[in-house]
Amino acid sequence: MRPLVSGVAAVLLLSCLSCASQPPTVWRVPDGFRIVGYFPSWSGDPKAVLYRDLTHIIYAFAFADSNGAYRPVEAPEKLDAVVKAAHAAGVKVLISVGGWNEGDDRAFEAISTHPERIQRFVQGTLNLLAAFHLDGVDIDWEFPGADTAAGYASMAQALSAALHPQGALVTLAVSAADVNGQFITDEAWQASDWVNIMAYDDGWGLSPIIPHSNYSFTRSALDYWLVQRGVPRDQVVVGVPFYGRSMVNRHARTYRSLVGQYFDAPAKDQVGEYSYNGPDTMRAKVVNQARFRAGGVMIWQLNQDARGPGSLLALIYNTVKEPVE
Repeated sequence: MRPLVSGVAAVLLLSCLSCASQPPTVWRVPDGFRIVGYFPSWSGDPKAVLYRDLTHIIYAFAFADSNGAYRPVEAPEKLDAVVKAAHAAGVKVLISVGGWNEGDDRAFEAISTHPERIQRFVQGTLNLLAAFHLDGVDIDWEFPGADTAAGYASMAQALSAALHPQGALVTLAVSAADVNGQFITDEAWQASDWVNIMAYDDGWGLSPIIPHSNYSFTRSALDYWLVQRGVPRDQVVVGVPFYGRSMVNRHARTYRSLVGQYFDAPAKDQVGEYSYNGPDTMRAKVVNQARFRAGGVMIWQLNQDARGPGSLLALIYNTVKEPVE
């Protein structure tokens, strides 16, 4: 009588059964390391975000008037959707206040110079966080100067004093270089949980125009904040762009659009007149700078990413992830 299963087949069967009994490997971002992505109100679908690959999302932007009162949140239904999906994935959500706003920072200037306006702004922030179930606030004031540096610090300290007891976060979006970074005083960054270094858009308006957000610029940005300013490593999150800029006129294009037009874009940092961070440069920034020297990576912005296997966010996550023991 022939056996029902041959010797070789039996070994393979047992091997397969053994594999099936092993739980799948669970991966995670290393403890303390942050992958922070901005999500703008004016573009993108909350359902398209790779929440698994993030630790924090920052919704951009909220705005306050010169008296410290918040304007209605733009696209509140989108913010609700982001918060619901992010929290389901264990991702925290902050709201960013300000932004470039065409260079108009008069509201911040007016708030920061009057203690009562600062308190109104702080209370409005608390109300905003409660209304949308948010986990913190990001101050994106681009950029304070010598005459507003003290007021900026006062705002940061007041927010910290009110939010930290409730377990909420306070982060600051800061310039990559000393030209503007010098006006983020020690008192300001010390009041924050971390600083998001905007290590992109370097060379704006300069001639000749340098490649956008190249590797050396990221390294110099960390040199400034870590070495010259003395910010602790775990309090520094280095920004990377998911977009490129024209070497001719600084016009911006998303990484997704460049990949869609140029088949060889993922193999380079420049196609046509546009320079950007391709996968190799992005990986080098993450491995050698963000992972080795800082406490995380910040992305402007999530909706500019390529879809599918070409995603830069997925590349960042896969570069830093580690198995759960």
